[in-house]
Amino acid sequence: MERSCPSSGGWSLGAMVRLPPLLVLLVLLALFLPPQQAGDPTVPQAGGPRPRFPRRQQRYGAPPPPATQPAALPKLELGPANCVDMFGAGVSGGGTNGSGALFDEQEAAGDPSRAQGASILKSTYMPGWTLWMYPDAGDPAANGGVQALIDLRAPHAVSDIWLNHHSGYVQAALEIFATSPFDARPVWRAAINTTHDKAGSPVAPPPVCSGWGWNQRWCGWNISRTEAASPKGRYIVLSLLQPEEVFEMVVYGKPLGPPPTPPPGPPPPRLPLMGDFLGVNSFVVEPLARQNAAGWIREYHDWQ
Repeated sequence: MERSCPSSGGWSLGAMVRLPPLLVLLVLLALFLPPQQAGDPTVPQAGGPRPRFPRRQQRYGAPPPPATQPAALPKLELGPANCVDMFGAGVSGGGTNGSGALFDEQEAAGDPSRAQGASILKSTYMPGWTLWMYPDAGDPAANGGVQALIDLRAPHAVSDIWLNHHSGYVQAALEIFATSPFDARPVWRAAINTTHDKAGSPVAPPPVCSGWGWNQRWCGWNISRTEAASPKGRYIVLSLLQPEEVFEMVVYGKPLGPPPTPPPGPPPPRLPLMGDFLGVNSFVVEPLARQNAAGWIREYHDWQ
């Protein structure tokens, strides 16, 4: 029988048939598979580490990078003195800090809009697990939830708001009010609902967020890229509609003018004169005209 030999153009079909099956499979794969594309996350790049689980990484996606969205306006210098527990101090709030825990670590918070200078935060605003403080999850309009009021002390253009949270799903709301936290309508509102719908997606997640999970993460709302388009207001209200730990809040904005002049205080009370403390003891049977001369009377009875 005549042998088939490789020709100058490659191997003949007869020669390939006599090769081991595994080797034939490898040759076919090399001929028909498309070349690897540069930048494929499942392909190790030159000078980079080889992925440990490339298929899993391709399926679920790489870990999210730190979420950034540079703020349009400067970071405001706020502190616990800007906060008021609208639900009642001692009931809502993070131990003795109350809602002041939202602004007690501003230096450690850094600039979350640019992922700069952030440190681990320790103080948390956590109103508690008492369920009657929160509305029914099926009826968010049942009540306003646990509310923290942030008073900017003057009207501001607010471009960005960032929150550092800790755990799990949350339903909440952020609102900006122009002249009073009891205005009929806010000038801006963002609903927060990270519970998942039937498709497995968050209902209303923060727009700039590295994920809402069991870890400290920053999530932000870039309200406007310009001062002119930013909502104008003095009060920010954070409403928690279910228990949630919030470590810190950072607000970016610009004052629209000096703080308003506070109203004048009441005049100091007149100090009492010594004559107001003087008086005599008397009996109920004494004539009234005689007692009027003394001014103040301490009444005595016959049996005393």
